[in-house]
Amino acid sequence: MDVTANGLDYQADLSVADLAGRHARRFHRRDAEAVVCGSDRRTWRELDRRVRGLADGLIRRGVEPDDVIAVFSSNRVEFFEIVLATATIGAVVAPQSFRSSLAELEHGIDATGAKVLIAESTGDLAGRTAAIAASRPQLDVLDLEACERLIARGDPTVERTPPAEGNAFWLALTGGTTGPPKLVRVPHRVIVQMWLYMVIEFEIGARDTMLVAGPLHHGLGFGFALQQLYVGGRVVVLPHFDARGVLAAIESSRATVLPAAPTMLTLMLDAWDEHPTDLSSLRTVISAGSSLPVATKQRLATVAPKVALYEHYGATEAGFFTVLGPEDAMRKPRSCGEAFFGTTVTVLRDDGSAADVGEVGHVAKRGLVQGGGYVRNVAATAKMFRDGWASVGDLGYVDEEGYVFLVDRSDDMIVSGGVNVYPAEIEAAIEELAGVSAVAVIGVPDERWGELVKAFVVVRPGHQVDERAVVDACTSRLAAYKRPRLVEFVDELPISAAGKVLKRLLRER
Repeated sequence: MDVTANGLDYQADLSVADLAGRHARRFHRRDAEAVVCGSDRRTWRELDRRVRGLADGLIRRGVEPDDVIAVFSSNRVEFFEIVLATATIGAVVAPQSFRSSLAELEHGIDATGAKVLIAESTGDLAGRTAAIAASRPQLDVLDLEACERLIARGDPTVERTPPAEGNAFWLALTGGTTGPPKLVRVPHRVIVQMWLYMVIEFEIGARDTMLVAGPLHHGLGFGFALQQLYVGGRVVVLPHFDARGVLAAIESSRATVLPAAPTMLTLMLDAWDEHPTDLSSLRTVISAGSSLPVATKQRLATVAPKVALYEHYGATEAGFFTVLGPEDAMRKPRSCGEAFFGTTVTVLRDDGSAADVGEVGHVAKRGLVQGGGYVRNVAATAKMFRDGWASVGDLGYVDEEGYVFLVDRSDDMIVSGGVNVYPAEIEAAIEELAGVSAVAVIGVPDERWGELVKAFVVVRPGHQVDERAVVDACTSRLAAYKRPRLVEFVDELPISAAGKVLKRLLRER
């Protein structure tokens, strides 16, 4: 927007466009590394030149502002170039999960209305890319080699008018843990404002090196990696998550910041127990996606006592709700924290009135809302908003100090014998059992009780845990009706790209 103050006009838009250029023009930063993935490295000057060249090449090919460009790629340096070139044009990026089945990929591309698909045409993704190209002749499909040709032919010196801050930057597909993914539209201003708030809450800056081990197509990897680039820091990306590989990369890259889902942290600590590595460079760990078990917090504190641990609660469609800082990690070990900067959080009853302290209700927020609703889904958007408050279906309560405690998703609540049972508190009790790596609790149909509590348990390598131990772990902490009636030991739980357990898949077993 153009703002006039004291007779002077200046540009006040917050836009992702020219992200690389801002740092490439700085004398002491232009030749510093911006992005690293394996042997592929880009300095800020190289990144800016390639982004501008790709943007010009795509425009010559017919891409216009507001067109949607879908990206089907594994973690690699080119992912950032595509995203930033899309922003430079004023087009909208729509990352697709490289874990998607062909049917899921088709749904994602069709839902976004993509005009262009940039995809890998080799390796594990080749078959799905070819199938999409064959079944959708109207879709302009480019592989990474074609992008290289566009970069080579494009003119990186052409100046582009940046998109308005209200224009869409990102079309995100929600995690879909309880059903099919929904589409969320994220404007430039909202994502940039969110990145600036992250500097305040997490103290992430230009001197940091962030290690990203999760998928870039998902909000955790996408949002944190681009935030680090926005503030001028260095991003080291792993092609895929491997616990030992993450530990080795922290040591070799001297990473200072690590965003990770709780499952990833647990697996990393298991790997560290077997092969200890030097984590002394790491100063900040940010956990997101689901609740971080207390046992994992304790293990992290033992392995890396100087690390500041943050936990945040948020959602693709709503952005950040809360953050739990290092000073509260063990003082409020089961809380997801206080309201995130720029946000007000409350708990609402079903009738929309404010719940009392300690009363379970719908966790809701006001302030910076990332998506503002669901694209072409009026019913879901109406359910998300009530009287100016945004909620995404999570249940919780607030304590006397204003800290939020999540008890579960409303869709995951178990009703047994007419009584509400929250799986999260059962999972928390079982997670404290020595030898348990992961646990998920669901309700299964029962003629007498309506639903019975069932626990799926993953045991850490080298440990032994039996059904009696699982039930006993709940006995001292929970009422009898909350204890698992069924226990199943599994090698692993179905996990989404966000690190969340896909309980709907457990119910389908």
